[in-house]
Amino acid sequence: QGEQRARILSHAKPKQQVKKKSHKFSDHLKKIKINVFRSVDKTIAMDPGLYSEGVQSYFQDSFEKYLSINSTEDFHKFAVEVRRMITSLPLLLFHKEDVWNILIKHLTKPNSIAVDALLDLLTCLARDLLDEFYPFFLDTLRIVVDLIDLKNSKRIEQCFVCIGYMFKFLRK
Repeated sequence: QGEQRARILSHAKPKQQVKKKSHKFSDHLKKIKINVFRSVDKTIAMDPGLYSEGVQSYFQDSFEKYLSINSTEDFHKFAVEVRRMITSLPLLLFHKEDVWNILIKHLTKPNSIAVDALLDLLTCLARDLLDEFYPFFLDTLRIVVDLIDLKNSKRIEQCFVCIGYMFKFLRK
Protein backbone atom coordinates (compact mmCIF):
# COMPACT_ATOMS: atom_id res chain seq x y z
CA GLN A 1 0.00 0.00 0.00
CA GLY A 2 2.82 2.40 0.85
CA GLU A 3 4.51 1.61 -2.48
CA GLN A 4 1.27 2.30 -4.38
CA ARG A 5 0.82 5.61 -2.56
CA ALA A 6 4.39 6.64 -3.38
CA ARG A 7 3.80 5.85 -7.07
CA ILE A 8 0.58 7.90 -7.11
CA LEU A 9 2.26 10.84 -5.41
CA SER A 10 5.28 10.75 -7.73
CA HIS A 11 3.01 10.89 -10.78
CA ALA A 12 0.81 13.65 -9.39
CA LYS A 13 1.34 17.08 -10.85
CA PRO A 14 2.55 19.75 -8.46
CA LYS A 15 -0.18 22.05 -7.16
CA GLN A 16 -0.45 25.13 -9.24
CA GLN A 17 -0.83 28.39 -7.43
CA VAL A 18 -4.25 29.87 -7.84
CA LYS A 19 -3.79 33.26 -9.38
CA LYS A 20 -6.18 35.98 -8.41
CA LYS A 21 -7.84 36.99 -11.61
CA SER A 22 -8.01 40.73 -12.06
CA HIS A 23 -10.60 41.91 -14.49
CA LYS A 24 -9.89 44.66 -16.92
CA PHE A 25 -12.10 47.69 -16.88
CA SER A 26 -13.25 46.98 -20.43
CA ASP A 27 -14.16 43.40 -19.46
CA HIS A 28 -16.32 44.70 -16.63
CA LEU A 29 -18.06 47.10 -19.00
CA LYS A 30 -18.77 44.26 -21.42
CA LYS A 31 -20.47 42.30 -18.61
CA ILE A 32 -22.90 45.10 -17.80
CA LYS A 33 -26.37 44.23 -19.02
CA ILE A 34 -29.14 46.73 -18.58
CA ASN A 35 -32.62 45.70 -19.65
CA VAL A 36 -35.20 47.94 -18.06
CA PHE A 37 -38.05 46.45 -20.06
CA ARG A 38 -37.65 42.95 -18.62
CA SER A 39 -37.46 43.97 -14.97
CA VAL A 40 -40.94 45.37 -14.48
CA ASP A 41 -42.29 44.84 -11.00
CA LYS A 42 -45.14 42.50 -11.91
CA THR A 43 -46.70 42.52 -8.45
CA ILE A 44 -47.34 46.25 -8.70
CA ALA A 45 -48.45 46.03 -12.33
CA MET A 46 -50.96 43.28 -11.49
CA ASP A 47 -52.13 44.69 -8.15
CA PRO A 48 -51.14 48.32 -7.67
CA GLY A 49 -52.85 48.48 -4.25
CA LEU A 50 -51.87 51.58 -2.33
CA TYR A 51 -50.13 53.11 -5.33
CA SER A 52 -53.33 53.39 -7.34
CA GLU A 53 -55.14 55.03 -4.42
CA GLY A 54 -52.56 57.82 -4.18
CA VAL A 55 -51.58 56.87 -0.65
CA GLN A 56 -47.99 55.88 -1.27
CA SER A 57 -45.35 56.60 -3.86
CA TYR A 58 -42.43 54.70 -5.31
CA PHE A 59 -40.23 57.57 -4.15
CA GLN A 60 -41.44 57.21 -0.57
CA ASP A 61 -40.92 53.43 -0.59
CA SER A 62 -37.36 53.72 -1.90
CA PHE A 63 -36.65 56.59 0.47
CA GLU A 64 -37.74 54.46 3.44
CA LYS A 65 -35.56 51.58 2.19
CA TYR A 66 -32.51 53.83 1.91
CA LEU A 67 -33.14 55.36 5.33
CA SER A 68 -32.58 51.94 6.84
CA ILE A 69 -29.58 50.88 4.73
CA ASN A 70 -27.75 54.12 3.85
CA SER A 71 -26.19 55.72 6.90
CA THR A 72 -23.96 58.16 5.05
CA GLU A 73 -23.91 61.78 6.12
CA ASP A 74 -24.67 62.84 2.55
CA PHE A 75 -27.88 60.82 2.46
CA HIS A 76 -28.87 61.92 5.97
CA LYS A 77 -28.61 65.60 4.97
CA PHE A 78 -30.78 64.90 1.93
CA ALA A 79 -33.31 63.01 4.06
CA VAL A 80 -33.64 65.84 6.57
CA GLU A 81 -34.46 68.30 3.79
CA VAL A 82 -36.96 66.18 1.88
CA ARG A 83 -38.67 64.00 4.51
CA ARG A 84 -41.69 66.19 5.26
CA MET A 85 -42.49 66.71 1.56
CA ILE A 86 -42.86 63.06 0.54
CA THR A 87 -45.17 61.38 3.06
CA SER A 88 -47.81 60.71 0.39
CA LEU A 89 -48.10 60.82 -3.38
CA PRO A 90 -50.35 63.93 -3.36
CA LEU A 91 -47.82 65.73 -1.14
CA LEU A 92 -44.95 64.65 -3.40
CA LEU A 93 -46.85 65.93 -6.44
CA PHE A 94 -47.48 69.25 -4.68
CA HIS A 95 -43.78 69.63 -3.74
CA LYS A 96 -42.36 68.08 -6.92
CA GLU A 97 -40.21 71.09 -7.85
CA ASP A 98 -38.77 71.45 -4.35
CA VAL A 99 -38.07 67.71 -4.11
CA TRP A 100 -36.40 67.73 -7.54
CA ASN A 101 -34.25 70.75 -6.62
CA ILE A 102 -33.14 69.16 -3.34
CA LEU A 103 -32.41 65.87 -5.08
CA ILE A 104 -30.34 67.59 -7.77
CA LYS A 105 -28.49 69.71 -5.20
CA HIS A 106 -27.37 66.59 -3.34
CA LEU A 107 -26.75 64.60 -6.51
CA THR A 108 -24.36 67.24 -7.86
CA LYS A 109 -22.52 67.69 -4.57
CA PRO A 110 -18.85 66.94 -5.27
CA ASN A 111 -17.59 63.63 -3.85
CA SER A 112 -21.00 62.61 -2.51
CA ILE A 113 -21.11 59.00 -1.42
CA ALA A 114 -24.89 58.82 -1.65
CA VAL A 115 -25.05 59.09 -5.45
CA ASP A 116 -26.26 55.51 -6.00
CA ALA A 117 -29.25 55.98 -3.69
CA LEU A 118 -30.01 59.42 -5.12
CA LEU A 119 -29.96 58.12 -8.70
CA ASP A 120 -32.43 55.42 -7.71
CA LEU A 121 -34.65 58.02 -6.05
CA LEU A 122 -34.45 60.12 -9.20
CA THR A 123 -35.91 57.26 -11.23
CA CYS A 124 -38.61 56.77 -8.60
CA LEU A 125 -39.48 60.46 -8.83
CA ALA A 126 -39.84 60.13 -12.61
CA ARG A 127 -42.04 57.07 -12.09
CA ASP A 128 -44.30 58.88 -9.63
CA LEU A 129 -44.57 62.11 -11.60
CA LEU A 130 -44.91 60.53 -15.07
CA ASP A 131 -45.97 63.35 -17.46
CA GLU A 132 -45.32 65.95 -14.78
CA PHE A 133 -41.62 65.02 -14.88
CA TYR A 134 -41.16 66.26 -18.46
CA PRO A 135 -40.27 69.86 -17.45
CA PHE A 136 -37.36 68.43 -15.41
CA PHE A 137 -36.29 65.79 -17.90
CA LEU A 138 -33.75 67.65 -20.03
CA ASP A 139 -31.92 69.16 -17.05
CA THR A 140 -32.02 65.81 -15.27
CA LEU A 141 -30.58 64.02 -18.28
CA ARG A 142 -27.72 66.54 -18.53
CA ILE A 143 -26.93 66.16 -14.84
CA VAL A 144 -26.95 62.36 -14.94
CA VAL A 145 -24.73 62.35 -18.03
CA ASP A 146 -22.33 64.72 -16.24
CA LEU A 147 -22.16 62.25 -13.36
CA ILE A 148 -20.73 59.54 -15.61
CA ASP A 149 -17.15 58.84 -14.58
CA LEU A 150 -15.38 56.96 -17.35
CA LYS A 151 -12.92 55.51 -14.84
CA ASN A 152 -15.65 54.08 -12.62
CA SER A 153 -17.58 51.23 -14.21
CA LYS A 154 -20.08 51.07 -11.33
CA ARG A 155 -20.95 54.75 -11.79
CA ILE A 156 -21.34 54.25 -15.55
CA GLU A 157 -23.75 51.39 -14.90
CA GLN A 158 -25.74 53.38 -12.30
CA CYS A 159 -26.11 56.35 -14.63
CA PHE A 160 -27.20 54.24 -17.59
CA VAL A 161 -29.70 52.34 -15.44
CA CYS A 162 -31.11 55.67 -14.24
CA ILE A 163 -31.38 57.02 -17.79
CA GLY A 164 -32.90 53.77 -19.04
CA TYR A 165 -35.58 53.76 -16.37
CA MET A 166 -36.38 57.43 -16.92
CA PHE A 167 -36.96 56.71 -20.61
CA LYS A 168 -39.06 53.68 -19.70
CA PHE A 169 -41.29 55.55 -17.26
CA LEU A 170 -41.67 58.62 -19.45
CA ARG A 171 -42.39 56.95 -22.76
CA LYS A 172 -45.86 57.49 -24.14
